[in-house]
Amino acid sequence: MALVAAGPFLWIFSLWSYPMGWSDWMIVREKSLEEELELERTVREIRACTDTDALAKLCEAMALQSWHQTKLLKQAVEHIASIEPF
Repeated sequence: MALVAAGPFLWIFSLWSYPMGWSDWMIVREKSLEEELELERTVREIRACTDTDALAKLCEAMALQSWHQTKLLKQAVEHIASIEPF
């Protein structure tokens, strides 16, 4: 089977040529300049905010989002572990 025949899944085959160690996927890659600037802008807006109600709502939303992302990540890792041969 030629790689060209794989069509939209060609990128999957390219991943095989760059094997990762068991923990390599956990290393956050360098932020792009755009990502860095966007994050900095957001942090500055939060630091400049004097509205305590808005900050409380932001903290509440971030706590809920953190819980949700943690739950999804745990489920994803459990699912991958269940299909990986050991």
